[in-house]
Amino acid sequence: HVVQTLEGKGEEEAREREERLRETVKDVAYCNIEEDPPIRTTCPGPYDVIIDSGTLTASSHSKEMFEVGVGKIVGLLRPGGTLLSFTSDRNMDGPETGTYTIGCSQHH
Repeated sequence: HVVQTLEGKGEEEAREREERLRETVKDVAYCNIEEDPPIRTTCPGPYDVIIDSGTLTASSHSKEMFEVGVGKIVGLLRPGGTLLSFTSDRNMDGPETGTYTIGCSQHH
């Protein structure tokens, strides 16, 4: 309901949006990029959207492992599907930089 408050909308609109979202989202699944397939779910792919909230970066110990993981996840998308990844830039050989990238723009 926070989004509706920020948008200046009321409780009824918040409930309607929540109901539409619950009808749309089919499953929230656990992902382990070291497994094949990396996603275990009762809702078989291919998927329209996969959202990563830092799993790929956090679980990758090298650039090569990250690239393999991204390849596995992208391979689960339908043609034209979207991988939405929320993560900070991370040097695989050092500490996180505390930045994130949207398109070509880097933010702190």
